[in-house]
Amino acid sequence: MFIPTEKPTPTRKKLKFKKYKSYIANDLLID
Repeated sequence: MFIPTEKPTPTRKKLKFKKYKSYIANDLLID
């Protein structure tokens, strides 16, 4: 599960979410 350690700003949260989504996409592609 993805748990952010600090409370990020909206823009940073967006970036983190985008990164997280790409990680999921990569996992699906690898599977």
